[in-house]
Amino acid sequence: MVDLSALLSQAASHYQSGEYRASAGLLLRILNRHPDHADALYLLALCLWRLGHLEDAVQASARAVAADPEHAVAWLHRGRILHAAGEMGLAAEALQAAVRLRPGFTEAEKTLAGVRLAQGDVAAAEVLLRGRDDPQSKTMRGIALRGLGRTDEAVEILSTVTGLPPDLSAWLAGLLVAEGRYDDALPHAVRAVRADSDAHHHWIQLVDVLFVHPSPPQGLRALLTAALQRTGLDHQRLDRAIRANLDPEGVLEDPLLGLWLTKTIVQDVGWEQRLTALRRAILLGEVSASIGVMAAFGWQGFHTGYAWWESEEEGAALDALGNDALDVAKRAMFRPMTGERPMGAERLSALWDRQVAGAAAERARAEIIETIAMSDDAVSQVVRAQYEANPYPRLVSLHRTPPMPFDAALRARLPNASVELPPLRGGRRRVLVAGCGTGQHALTVATRYADVSTLAVDLSRASLSRASLWAERWGVTDLTFKQADILALDVLDETFDVVESVGVLHHMARPQDGLAALVRRTRPGGVLRLGLYSERARGPEIAARALAAEQGWSTDAAGLRAARRALMGLPPDHPAYDVVRSPDFFSVSGVRDLVLHEQEHRYTLPALYALLTSSGLRFLGFQLTDPRGAATYRRLFPDDAQMQDLSRWSLVEAEIPRLFVGMYLLWCQRVSS
Repeated sequence: MVDLSALLSQAASHYQSGEYRASAGLLLRILNRHPDHADALYLLALCLWRLGHLEDAVQASARAVAADPEHAVAWLHRGRILHAAGEMGLAAEALQAAVRLRPGFTEAEKTLAGVRLAQGDVAAAEVLLRGRDDPQSKTMRGIALRGLGRTDEAVEILSTVTGLPPDLSAWLAGLLVAEGRYDDALPHAVRAVRADSDAHHHWIQLVDVLFVHPSPPQGLRALLTAALQRTGLDHQRLDRAIRANLDPEGVLEDPLLGLWLTKTIVQDVGWEQRLTALRRAILLGEVSASIGVMAAFGWQGFHTGYAWWESEEEGAALDALGNDALDVAKRAMFRPMTGERPMGAERLSALWDRQVAGAAAERARAEIIETIAMSDDAVSQVVRAQYEANPYPRLVSLHRTPPMPFDAALRARLPNASVELPPLRGGRRRVLVAGCGTGQHALTVATRYADVSTLAVDLSRASLSRASLWAERWGVTDLTFKQADILALDVLDETFDVVESVGVLHHMARPQDGLAALVRRTRPGGVLRLGLYSERARGPEIAARALAAEQGWSTDAAGLRAARRALMGLPPDHPAYDVVRSPDFFSVSGVRDLVLHEQEHRYTLPALYALLTSSGLRFLGFQLTDPRGAATYRRLFPDDAQMQDLSRWSLVEAEIPRLFVGMYLLWCQRVSS
């Protein structure tokens, strides 16, 4: 006679040892005799889960609780399995049943708190975790407090947890830095950067903190070099740290120089001028440099659209060069490569592949981009011509983070807003990126969210072809690029759950018409992410546009280089000088977009409120990059947790005039039918 108790004990032992197949075999023997054995069923469900058979595990867990509805442990494990399957609502119901059957059931309460966090219900999670002192509970409570905007409490509790995951260590360090607590931030930043994990997307911004600290820890230079060699990171975020780590006197011998010039756009006027002088000295034979270093200068030229100043003397020297490898390398520092692929110099060959072969691929791709909706609007045609000539932005690398469901990401981004989204259709959110440019925005959307399908449109075929090839190069799927004018999008026969249009509407003749077209393409209850220029924050850009009109700078490559040189030569107290601090200043396409755009509107916050309300939209909140914004709002209006009053934000902006220096980046919701 089979001893079921002994079999169950053996199965449990195998499970604890990680021998899931052996455990499942014993459990099936029990279930052949007793199909409704609840203990065997929930343990089998766990084995199936660990073996990767998630759907079968869900079914087995359902049989377990059906066999014994009073079995609290079976309900706990069903909740865990449903959580893993992404069925958060059912997981919460199962875990609530476990807690109801066994009050004070710690494991069930902690798991339920994790589900509530995943659902975005941070308030419920925080209540479940109060008074718990184990590291996991304290970590989750810190996350919940962060979501509730109770930052000081989150920092206090997370600072006591050892072994935080790299993402939380990075977040905690970032908060401490924002408060000026560099010494407190340093150990958390070091832990995040040195973690043996793939969470580099979380800590890359902390390299800045580590290198500007008065006593930076040893060994970080190697980490910086390693980060520049990784894919999936926005290497541009390392620019300041690289600059802090280079010796200007010996820069040509520093191996970090080649990585910097190849992987990023140099975004510092002082360093650009220093490197421009070195480039000249190399060309004229005043200093020696390897072909590899020259190729790196060529990569920088390619990234910037050859934005650096070139003198007449340098032009004459370039015209006198021959076609041997050394002369080809010298020319490549200043001008796009042409002709046949150079042989024998690997880095020059790679640059040729990207420039010459890459340009041919872009032209071919532009021919097959589908056009779905264009208009005869005069401003649209002028703006399209600008971006055909100067595709924007200049995309160098893609920052990839672990994808998460859109709904959860939105709740995390807007923790103080009450947002009810329309029900899912087909298990995925449909996203429209209107005005995608060269693809950075659309690629970020497609990789950030786990459950979206994205259509990206733009006026410019040159921009779209570049975006499409970047998506192919980086293996980004479920993303389609098509040519369209926002004003003509009514030809589409679908509406979208999410519409994103950042830095686009303010370049239209009547932004309100463009926004109306986007609202019509948004499902009732769907959300929009918009980016619009701030009148108050764009003081330097307004002054630079006035100077451009006065000086008559042209928008061809030579004119844009001359404009950059003139702006860099302004005295620092000139009202236009601060444009040289903008990331866009450091490329040809960027500086045209920044100060020589064909069309520009700017908004005050009262005007923004009028635009949103007249369009049937509810303001949900700003997406802030400067922590001073939220801190100032809370200080001025401590009783307003939602922070959705634009008239109050106007007072915050008055106190911090450059708060929205890039643009107002905001989320809103379609409330009209």
